[in-house]
Amino acid sequence: MADIDDWLAAVRKDGKALQRAPPTSRSNKEIVLAAVKQNGDALKYASEDLQCDKEVILTAVQPYGWALKYFPNDKWRLLTGCEKNGNLLKFARKELQVDKEFVLAAVELNGNELEHASEEFQDNKEVILAAVKQNGEALKYASEKLRGDKEVVLTAVEQDGRALEHASKDLQGDKEAVLAAVQQCGEMLQYASEALQCNKEIVLAAIKQSDQAMKSVSKQLKSNKAFGIYMVKENGCWFEHVTVSPDDWKDMLEPTRKYLKEQEHHSTLHKWVNDKGMAEKLNRLVEFDSSIAYMPNSDGKNAIDVAIPSCKEKMEEALRLFGKYKVEDGAWEHLSPTACVFKVVHFDNGNAEKSAPVPMVLKCMSNFQQVSC
Repeated sequence: MADIDDWLAAVRKDGKALQRAPPTSRSNKEIVLAAVKQNGDALKYASEDLQCDKEVILTAVQPYGWALKYFPNDKWRLLTGCEKNGNLLKFARKELQVDKEFVLAAVELNGNELEHASEEFQDNKEVILAAVKQNGEALKYASEKLRGDKEVVLTAVEQDGRALEHASKDLQGDKEAVLAAVQQCGEMLQYASEALQCNKEIVLAAIKQSDQAMKSVSKQLKSNKAFGIYMVKENGCWFEHVTVSPDDWKDMLEPTRKYLKEQEHHSTLHKWVNDKGMAEKLNRLVEFDSSIAYMPNSDGKNAIDVAIPSCKEKMEEALRLFGKYKVEDGAWEHLSPTACVFKVVHFDNGNAEKSAPVPMVLKCMSNFQQVSC
């Protein structure tokens, strides 16, 4: 018993001390586990039986993957012990790295094992298909030829849409492959060909899967009025991305308002009020429905109160008599509990903004019954 305790203490300090241990200690699983946990290299000093023990194997290769080179040439025990390690082919013995049966079994367990396969196997369709069925992103380790093979790419993107990034340019322009990819991961629209970024079916599928796909929609579609109206009705968040003329926003305001009114979408508005590119759109939205300016964020603060200056100015402009008048900066001409008077420097007559022909002031009453005509 004393010998076991002594060797346990020794290998816990230095795993390689197992080399000096007697055969009985190198066959003792407790001692060997302690040794390989301290230093995976100690595996080569363990008894042959313990070199094939699953628990010992896993302890040695995590994080000491290179310890695999000391394993006996028993490929099936090796696979059973290391199916999730990801370094099996990298550290396996030479004779196993060129064994097709072993390579196939390895990539079927972990597609990323393909990274460490030889060029011969990275160009072998049977091996690649096995790898991408297990992990679509293993496509990045396939040969250029097979990254251009439609069957391989379809198999990969159906397993993981992100594999589209590694497909050939030709297949990034293949509608079937791209559609399969964006249905799995909408953001992969960014890797679709320019033509497919203009394809409504592809774009709708991508956006349905992820709002982030909106960033990759073509300029052509973003500036298409009919498509813009359709998209805003499907998802009010799209209003941020349309690039049509402001004259064409009219039919987009109501669906956008409805979208923003939903409590879970208040965060979208509070993102917009911090984007100077949204200033004009916010002006039109607040003019359409002034309550939008007062939608609270999670801290209870109104959108207009947390907006950046350019957005706040446009929102305030929309709140001043429905945006028809622009007032002079500075103090009120008159302010009392019942009325206020301010000087107007511009007004909108319904066609275009014009300078006031003469100095003009407006008086607003707190009680409309006090207004005389």
